[in-house]
Amino acid sequence: MKDFKLPIGIMGLAIPLGALAAAIHRSVQTSRQIIEQNQQNIFSNYLEHRRYFLAYMEEHQPFEQISVSAPLLYQRLFPNSAEGALNPNEESIAHFLEVAEGTADTAAQRVETQLTERRFKIIDDELAAFLIGSTKALQQFVSIENLDEKEFLKDPLTILPRILRQNLDAAKGLVESANFHKNYVKQYDFDEMEKKTQACLDAIKPIQKLYNLWRMIWGEVSGELQSNPHQPLQNRLSSVKQNMESNRMTTNDLRIIFKYHLNDNERTTILEHGPDMWRAILADTKSGGDN
Repeated sequence: MKDFKLPIGIMGLAIPLGALAAAIHRSVQTSRQIIEQNQQNIFSNYLEHRRYFLAYMEEHQPFEQISVSAPLLYQRLFPNSAEGALNPNEESIAHFLEVAEGTADTAAQRVETQLTERRFKIIDDELAAFLIGSTKALQQFVSIENLDEKEFLKDPLTILPRILRQNLDAAKGLVESANFHKNYVKQYDFDEMEKKTQACLDAIKPIQKLYNLWRMIWGEVSGELQSNPHQPLQNRLSSVKQNMESNRMTTNDLRIIFKYHLNDNERTTILEHGPDMWRAILADTKSGGDN
Protein backbone atom coordinates (compact mmCIF):
# COMPACT_ATOMS: atom_id res chain seq x y z
CA MET A 1 0.00 0.00 0.00
CA LYS A 2 2.89 2.25 0.70
CA ASP A 3 3.94 1.80 -2.90
CA PHE A 4 0.70 3.44 -4.04
CA LYS A 5 0.89 6.54 -1.84
CA LEU A 6 3.01 8.58 -4.26
CA PRO A 7 0.93 7.90 -7.39
CA ILE A 8 -2.26 8.48 -5.44
CA GLY A 9 -0.81 11.77 -4.12
CA ILE A 10 0.12 12.87 -7.60
CA MET A 11 -3.33 11.96 -8.86
CA GLY A 12 -4.75 14.03 -6.06
CA LEU A 13 -2.84 17.05 -7.27
CA ALA A 14 -3.99 16.64 -10.87
CA ILE A 15 -7.32 18.34 -10.34
CA PRO A 16 -6.01 21.52 -8.64
CA LEU A 17 -3.04 21.69 -11.00
CA GLY A 18 -5.36 21.35 -13.95
CA ALA A 19 -7.55 24.08 -12.57
CA LEU A 20 -4.51 26.25 -12.05
CA ALA A 21 -3.31 25.64 -15.60
CA ALA A 22 -6.74 26.49 -16.94
CA ALA A 23 -6.83 29.65 -14.87
CA ILE A 24 -3.40 30.67 -16.16
CA HIS A 25 -4.51 29.96 -19.72
CA ARG A 26 -7.63 32.07 -19.24
CA SER A 27 -5.52 34.82 -17.70
CA VAL A 28 -3.15 34.83 -20.68
CA GLN A 29 -6.08 34.91 -23.07
CA THR A 30 -7.71 37.70 -21.09
CA SER A 31 -4.45 39.72 -21.04
CA ARG A 32 -4.08 39.24 -24.78
CA GLN A 33 -7.66 40.32 -25.35
CA ILE A 34 -7.15 43.40 -23.17
CA ILE A 35 -4.00 44.32 -25.08
CA GLU A 36 -5.74 43.82 -28.42
CA GLN A 37 -8.74 45.83 -27.23
CA ASN A 38 -6.47 48.65 -26.02
CA GLN A 39 -4.67 48.67 -29.32
CA GLN A 40 -7.98 48.79 -31.15
CA ASN A 41 -9.16 51.64 -28.92
CA ILE A 42 -5.93 53.56 -29.52
CA PHE A 43 -6.28 53.11 -33.28
CA SER A 44 -9.95 54.11 -33.20
CA ASN A 45 -9.17 57.19 -31.10
CA TYR A 46 -6.38 58.11 -33.53
CA LEU A 47 -8.68 57.83 -36.56
CA GLU A 48 -11.43 59.81 -34.82
CA HIS A 49 -9.00 62.49 -33.62
CA ARG A 50 -7.51 62.83 -37.10
CA ARG A 51 -10.95 62.95 -38.73
CA TYR A 52 -12.12 65.73 -36.43
CA PHE A 53 -8.88 67.66 -37.03
CA LEU A 54 -9.24 67.52 -40.81
CA ALA A 55 -12.88 68.58 -40.55
CA TYR A 56 -11.93 71.46 -38.25
CA MET A 57 -9.23 72.65 -40.63
CA GLU A 58 -11.61 72.60 -43.57
CA GLU A 59 -14.33 74.48 -41.71
CA HIS A 60 -12.29 77.08 -39.78
CA GLN A 61 -9.25 77.67 -42.04
CA PRO A 62 -6.95 78.85 -39.21
CA PHE A 63 -4.18 79.87 -41.64
CA GLU A 64 -4.99 82.93 -43.76
CA GLN A 65 -1.80 83.38 -45.80
CA ILE A 66 0.12 80.11 -45.65
CA SER A 67 -0.92 77.20 -47.84
CA VAL A 68 -1.17 74.23 -45.48
CA SER A 69 -1.68 70.53 -46.13
CA ALA A 70 -3.99 69.49 -43.28
CA PRO A 71 -2.96 65.78 -43.30
CA LEU A 72 0.73 66.72 -43.24
CA LEU A 73 0.16 69.30 -40.50
CA TYR A 74 -1.70 66.73 -38.40
CA GLN A 75 1.19 64.28 -38.75
CA ARG A 76 3.70 66.91 -37.63
CA LEU A 77 1.52 68.59 -35.03
CA PHE A 78 0.51 65.31 -33.36
CA PRO A 79 3.49 63.05 -34.16
CA ASN A 80 2.62 60.32 -31.60
CA SER A 81 -1.13 60.20 -32.07
CA ALA A 82 -1.07 56.77 -33.73
CA GLU A 83 0.50 55.42 -30.50
CA GLY A 84 -2.22 56.99 -28.37
CA ALA A 85 -0.56 60.27 -27.39
CA LEU A 86 -3.03 62.87 -28.68
CA ASN A 87 -1.26 65.89 -27.23
CA PRO A 88 0.51 68.13 -29.76
CA ASN A 89 4.22 68.78 -30.17
CA GLU A 90 4.25 71.59 -27.61
CA GLU A 91 8.03 71.94 -27.52
CA SER A 92 8.32 72.65 -31.25
CA ILE A 93 5.34 75.02 -31.14
CA ALA A 94 6.85 76.95 -28.23
CA HIS A 95 10.19 77.15 -30.05
CA PHE A 96 8.59 78.60 -33.18
CA LEU A 97 6.58 81.14 -31.17
CA GLU A 98 9.74 82.25 -29.36
CA VAL A 99 11.74 82.70 -32.57
CA ALA A 100 8.84 84.39 -34.38
CA GLU A 101 8.44 86.87 -31.53
CA GLY A 102 12.19 87.53 -31.56
CA THR A 103 12.06 88.14 -35.29
CA ALA A 104 9.28 90.71 -34.96
CA ASP A 105 11.04 92.43 -32.06
CA THR A 106 14.42 92.64 -33.83
CA ALA A 107 12.83 93.75 -37.10
CA ALA A 108 10.92 96.53 -35.33
CA GLN A 109 14.15 97.78 -33.75
CA ARG A 110 16.00 97.83 -37.08
CA VAL A 111 13.16 99.54 -38.90
CA GLU A 112 12.80 102.19 -36.21
CA THR A 113 16.52 102.99 -35.89
CA GLN A 114 17.97 102.30 -39.34
CA LEU A 115 15.40 102.36 -42.14
CA THR A 116 15.41 105.60 -44.15
CA GLU A 117 15.22 106.63 -47.79
CA ARG A 118 19.00 106.50 -47.74
CA ARG A 119 19.26 103.03 -46.21
CA PHE A 120 17.29 100.00 -47.31
CA LYS A 121 19.65 97.21 -46.30
CA ILE A 122 18.74 96.78 -42.65
CA ILE A 123 18.99 93.00 -42.39
CA ASP A 124 22.14 92.51 -40.31
CA ASP A 125 23.50 89.20 -38.99
CA GLU A 126 21.22 89.15 -35.95
CA LEU A 127 18.04 89.82 -37.89
CA ALA A 128 19.13 87.38 -40.60
CA ALA A 129 19.57 84.67 -37.96
CA PHE A 130 16.04 85.28 -36.68
CA LEU A 131 14.57 85.22 -40.20
CA ILE A 132 16.31 81.95 -41.01
CA GLY A 133 15.58 80.48 -37.58
CA SER A 134 11.86 81.23 -37.73
CA THR A 135 11.66 79.76 -41.22
CA LYS A 136 13.38 76.54 -40.14
CA ALA A 137 11.20 76.29 -37.03
CA LEU A 138 8.06 76.70 -39.15
CA GLN A 139 9.27 74.02 -41.56
CA GLN A 140 8.80 71.54 -38.72
CA PHE A 141 5.05 71.92 -39.37
CA VAL A 142 4.44 73.15 -42.92
CA SER A 143 6.19 73.01 -46.27
CA ILE A 144 7.68 76.41 -47.08
CA GLU A 145 10.72 77.42 -49.11
CA ASN A 146 14.14 77.88 -47.59
CA LEU A 147 15.49 81.42 -47.31
CA ASP A 148 18.39 82.39 -49.54
CA GLU A 149 20.70 84.60 -47.49
CA LYS A 150 21.93 86.30 -50.68
CA GLU A 151 18.46 87.75 -51.12
CA PHE A 152 18.79 89.67 -47.86
CA LEU A 153 21.04 92.16 -49.66
CA LYS A 154 19.23 92.04 -53.00
CA ASP A 155 15.65 92.39 -51.81
CA PRO A 156 15.50 93.16 -48.07
CA LEU A 157 12.26 95.15 -48.02
CA THR A 158 10.36 92.42 -49.83
CA ILE A 159 11.68 89.52 -47.76
CA LEU A 160 11.24 91.19 -44.38
CA PRO A 161 7.49 91.98 -44.66
CA ARG A 162 6.83 88.58 -46.19
CA ILE A 163 8.47 86.68 -43.33
CA LEU A 164 6.85 88.89 -40.67
CA ARG A 165 3.38 88.27 -42.14
CA GLN A 166 4.14 84.59 -42.54
CA ASN A 167 5.29 84.22 -38.93
CA LEU A 168 2.28 86.02 -37.50
CA ASP A 169 -0.15 83.97 -39.58
CA ALA A 170 1.65 80.73 -38.70
CA ALA A 171 1.79 81.54 -34.98
CA LYS A 172 -1.95 82.11 -34.78
CA GLY A 173 -2.73 79.14 -36.99
CA LEU A 174 -0.53 76.68 -35.12
CA VAL A 175 -1.94 77.55 -31.71
CA GLU A 176 -5.51 77.33 -32.98
CA SER A 177 -4.83 74.06 -34.78
CA ALA A 178 -3.13 72.52 -31.75
CA ASN A 179 -6.13 73.47 -29.60
CA PHE A 180 -8.81 72.33 -32.04
CA HIS A 181 -10.06 69.64 -29.60
CA LYS A 182 -9.11 71.16 -26.25
CA ASN A 183 -6.55 73.58 -24.90
CA TYR A 184 -3.34 71.59 -25.00
CA VAL A 185 -1.22 74.65 -25.77
CA LYS A 186 -1.61 77.71 -23.54
CA GLN A 187 -3.39 80.63 -25.11
CA TYR A 188 -0.88 83.07 -26.53
CA ASP A 189 -1.18 86.85 -26.58
CA PHE A 190 -0.35 87.96 -30.09
CA ASP A 191 -0.88 91.69 -29.47
CA GLU A 192 2.82 92.59 -29.24
CA MET A 193 3.77 90.56 -32.28
CA GLU A 194 0.92 92.13 -34.25
CA LYS A 195 1.91 95.67 -33.18
CA LYS A 196 5.57 95.17 -34.10
CA THR A 197 4.74 93.52 -37.40
CA GLN A 198 2.35 96.30 -38.32
CA ALA A 199 4.88 98.96 -37.26
CA CYS A 200 7.39 97.47 -39.69
CA LEU A 201 4.86 97.33 -42.53
CA ASP A 202 3.76 100.93 -41.88
CA ALA A 203 7.37 102.17 -41.91
CA ILE A 204 8.22 100.37 -45.14
CA LYS A 205 5.12 101.47 -47.06
CA PRO A 206 6.04 105.17 -47.60
CA ILE A 207 9.37 104.30 -49.21
CA GLN A 208 8.14 101.29 -51.18
CA LYS A 209 7.96 103.16 -54.49
CA LEU A 210 11.49 104.51 -54.06
CA TYR A 211 12.67 101.04 -53.11
CA ASN A 212 11.02 99.49 -56.17
CA LEU A 213 12.65 102.08 -58.42
CA TRP A 214 16.05 101.27 -56.92
CA ARG A 215 15.41 97.57 -57.52
CA MET A 216 14.65 98.20 -61.19
CA ILE A 217 17.66 100.46 -61.77
CA TRP A 218 20.05 98.34 -59.73
CA GLY A 219 18.76 95.14 -61.31
CA GLU A 220 19.51 96.39 -64.81
CA VAL A 221 22.90 98.05 -64.24
CA SER A 222 24.21 95.24 -62.03
CA GLY A 223 22.87 92.52 -64.27
CA GLU A 224 21.18 90.80 -61.32
CA LEU A 225 17.57 91.44 -62.45
CA GLN A 226 17.55 92.07 -66.17
CA SER A 227 14.03 92.61 -67.48
CA ASN A 228 14.94 91.45 -70.98
CA PRO A 229 18.53 90.23 -71.48
CA HIS A 230 18.07 90.26 -75.25
CA GLN A 231 17.56 94.02 -75.29
CA PRO A 232 20.46 96.49 -75.08
CA LEU A 233 20.98 97.98 -71.64
CA GLN A 234 20.22 101.46 -72.96
CA ASN A 235 16.75 100.33 -74.05
CA ARG A 236 16.09 98.60 -70.75
CA LEU A 237 17.05 101.71 -68.77
CA SER A 238 14.77 103.79 -70.99
CA SER A 239 11.93 101.44 -70.09
CA VAL A 240 12.74 101.94 -66.41
CA LYS A 241 12.61 105.71 -66.99
CA GLN A 242 9.15 105.40 -68.53
CA ASN A 243 7.98 103.28 -65.62
CA MET A 244 9.39 105.87 -63.22
CA GLU A 245 7.52 108.70 -64.93
CA SER A 246 4.25 106.77 -65.00
CA ASN A 247 4.58 106.30 -61.22
CA ARG A 248 5.28 110.02 -60.76
CA MET A 249 8.75 109.51 -59.37
CA THR A 250 10.85 112.68 -59.24
CA THR A 251 14.41 113.69 -60.04
CA ASN A 252 15.00 113.91 -56.30
CA ASP A 253 14.16 110.20 -56.06
CA LEU A 254 16.83 109.53 -58.67
CA ARG A 255 19.36 111.63 -56.78
CA ILE A 256 18.78 109.58 -53.63
CA ILE A 257 19.19 106.31 -55.52
CA PHE A 258 22.28 107.44 -57.43
CA LYS A 259 23.99 108.83 -54.35
CA TYR A 260 23.10 106.32 -51.64
CA HIS A 261 22.11 103.05 -53.27
CA LEU A 262 24.51 102.46 -56.17
CA ASN A 263 28.21 101.71 -56.12
CA ASP A 264 30.82 103.37 -58.35
CA ASN A 265 30.65 100.68 -61.05
CA GLU A 266 26.87 100.95 -61.24
CA ARG A 267 27.04 104.76 -61.48
CA THR A 268 29.60 104.47 -64.27
CA THR A 269 27.27 102.11 -66.14
CA ILE A 270 24.49 104.72 -65.96
CA LEU A 271 26.85 107.42 -67.25
CA GLU A 272 27.65 105.16 -70.19
CA HIS A 273 24.21 103.74 -71.00
CA GLY A 274 21.56 105.69 -69.12
CA PRO A 275 19.09 108.24 -70.50
CA ASP A 276 20.48 111.73 -71.02
CA MET A 277 18.50 113.17 -68.10
CA TRP A 278 19.88 110.48 -65.79
CA ARG A 279 23.42 111.22 -66.83
CA ALA A 280 22.93 114.90 -66.12
CA ILE A 281 21.41 114.20 -62.68
CA LEU A 282 24.18 111.73 -61.85
CA ALA A 283 26.89 114.15 -62.93
CA ASP A 284 25.28 116.87 -60.85
CA THR A 285 24.96 114.53 -57.88
CA LYS A 286 28.61 113.48 -58.07
CA SER A 287 29.69 117.13 -58.20
CA GLY A 288 27.73 117.89 -55.03
CA GLY A 289 24.95 119.80 -56.75
CA ASP A 290 22.28 118.09 -54.64
CA ASN A 291 23.53 119.54 -51.36
